[in-house]
Parts: sequence; C-alpha cells; structure tokens
Amino acid sequence: MFDCSTVFEPIAASPPPLSSFNHFE
Repeated sequence: MFDCSTVFEPIAASPPPLSSFNHFE
C-alpha cells in the first residue's frame, strides 16, 4: 500500500507540470 503523503511529496518538489496533482492533496 502506498501512502498518498509519500507519493505526493516528490510531486510537490517537482517542477509544475504536475500542478494538477497538487489539487488531489
């Protein structure tokens, strides 16, 4: 099982082509 916090942490640190993923937080 993957924790959302663990998955979204590197995404938040990534440059903003993944801005849409930040809305899932």
